Amino acid sequence: MKVTKLVALKNNFFRVEFDNGEYLRVHEEGLIKHVLYNGKELTDEDFEQIKSTLDFDRAYIKAIHYISFKLRSEYEIYTYLSEDFSEEVILRTIERLVNENYINDSIYAEALKNTMLNTTDKGPLLFKRELEKKRVPKSIIDDAVEAFKESIEPDRLIKIRDKELKKYKGSKNLFKKKLTERLMTKGYTLDFMSIIPSDVEFDDVEFFEKDFEKYYNRHARKYRGFDLKNRVIRSLLGRGYSYSQIEERIGSIEDDFIWSDDES
Repeated sequence: MKVTKLVALKNNFFRVEFDNGEYLRVHEEGLIKHVLYNGKELTDEDFEQIKSTLDFDRAYIKAIHYISFKLRSEYEIYTYLSEDFSEEVILRTIERLVNENYINDSIYAEALKNTMLNTTDKGPLLFKRELEKKRVPKSIIDDAVEAFKESIEPDRLIKIRDKELKKYKGSKNLFKKKLTERLMTKGYTLDFMSIIPSDVEFDDVEFFEKDFEKYYNRHARKYRGFDLKNRVIRSLLGRGYSYSQIEERIGSIEDDFIWSDDES
């Protein structure tokens, strides 16, 4: 059989047509490797051998193109190639990519660590979760997560605290709880709370007054006297305000509660 035509396709691929009606889709690297040109004579055995190796060539080129956008884990490459190629072709391709250092899960984990540290405020647990999703080996994950933790500076956590503080309205005590919850959702463990300086200026008087008025008016619709007082205290304690702060405020309007008892 003889090559009768080479047709240029997209992405440096060519359609190689033969005089018996057969054709192959070959990357330019494959043309050079198999010395395919117009008029080239091939035996049936040559044709089948070339055909069997083209999948490997195509898988390799496809993987290189995929990696060119950003680093990928070995699992990502496997998943990406599994859409079009057999297990044997994929494993051979991955082996070649590993040998040529196009795939290196340790380098991948290091790159992801630096990206998350520099462009996000996420913590080590979310970093670990990302590596686990990409099926990076556990030994690499453990080392990378430890390195992530060691790279966390107080300023990183202070920025999260200040961001939450700007939109928070409530008691100082409850803010600590909310901040802890926020840090945990971002992938930090409780021990990171101790890294955050406690010298933040926080005046919750304004929020206390608004909450006091809200709960007093709400409960005063149904309750009087001791019941009213008790329910207001419980509501405000639930909002994180101190008992002494609440008692002092109630003391300023004690007559209202006494009047309510007499009224009943």
